Amino acid sequence: MRDGYGGLETLAFVETLSDEDIQDLSEMVNPRLSIRPDLLLPKSVDDTATAPEFRDLLGSMSAQRELASLLQHFPVEGLARKVFKMSTLLKQTLVQLREVKRQNQSSGSRDGSELLEKLSEISAMKTGFALLN
Repeated sequence: MRDGYGGLETLAFVETLSDEDIQDLSEMVNPRLSIRPDLLLPKSVDDTATAPEFRDLLGSMSAQRELASLLQHFPVEGLARKVFKMSTLLKQTLVQLREVKRQNQSSGSRDGSELLEKLSEISAMKTGFALLN
């Protein structure tokens, strides 16, 4: 815990995507779509606002519009946790997909039970993703 903008707050760990993650995502999506790291990565620590700057940001019309858009689709309870967990879930999914790809390339032929196990793990992760919403 640390002293935050409005008192004591609990720090939340935000897992970020690596350059390798961004590259793998780029290879997986439709070539017509582009992966924009600015949409997937949090702001750098150097961009942290001071308390007065943060208050001004919260009071700004653009911030209120963005928050209103989110609250039209997601409940306010746990909203920050859901946003923070999204990159963790995406990173875990990429790890699983890399492992499936590695196993397929190394074995030469598909071992059905291993593939089924990995697909089951991915399915479980999708279920976890649905629960975040």
